[in-house]
Amino acid sequence: VAIVVFGQGIRILYGGSVTAANIAEFIGQNEIDGALVGG
Repeated sequence: VAIVVFGQGIRILYGGSVTAANIAEFIGQNEIDGALVGG
């Protein structure tokens, strides 16, 4: 139980290849809170 409470404050940002074609797949994941966009 303590691990679940502690883990709720952690945000996960995906840092892999994100494109307009695949961003919807990542947004739909409950475990992923956002994506890092680079150039």
